[in-house]
Amino acid sequence: MQASFRAYVDESGDEGFAFRASPSMQASSDWFVLAAFITRKRTDLETVKIVDRVRKELQRHPKKHIHWKDLKHAEKVRYAQLISELQARTIAVCVHKPSLLEPEMFRQRYRLYFYAVRYLVERISWLARDKHNFNALEKDRFGNTECRYLKILSGILYRYNGRHMGHGLKIVPREAAGNWPPSEDLRWLR
Repeated sequence: MQASFRAYVDESGDEGFAFRASPSMQASSDWFVLAAFITRKRTDLETVKIVDRVRKELQRHPKKHIHWKDLKHAEKVRYAQLISELQARTIAVCVHKPSLLEPEMFRQRYRLYFYAVRYLVERISWLARDKHNFNALEKDRFGNTECRYLKILSGILYRYNGRHMGHGLKIVPREAAGNWPPSEDLRWLR
């Protein structure tokens, strides 16, 4: 089964905590932003065409990347206008680093990045949930589950020593397994 959504993720800012004492100093950004642009697979080609259209309108080389920071104000406005025409959603996790209560927890490399990724992926999953695209465990209004998708994907679940439970598939808390009703649909999980 192929994915029904595509998420394009990028970040802005940095993970540092050496803030400016004065505006002229070179230092860490106050904000770390991790954002996703989510589109359905069936409309993903429209996204590619918009980027091609932006390159053409802004007279950029057809193969050159377009970096937001390199655009002038009018170009940014036009780019935003074109993107807003797409059938897509955006999600952004914005971390104001000076406001973190325990910044020392995020000084280790990639810790802040992973912190933001967790929130971003959580919100992407909410979007997918709200669009009713994955129903392997939760019963629908008729009491049915559909685990076919997970069965198809089970061959690529991460396994450690041959076990996917707790590795490629994590059920939290583990006591939940004892609360599953006997169901043929969920037998593959056991």
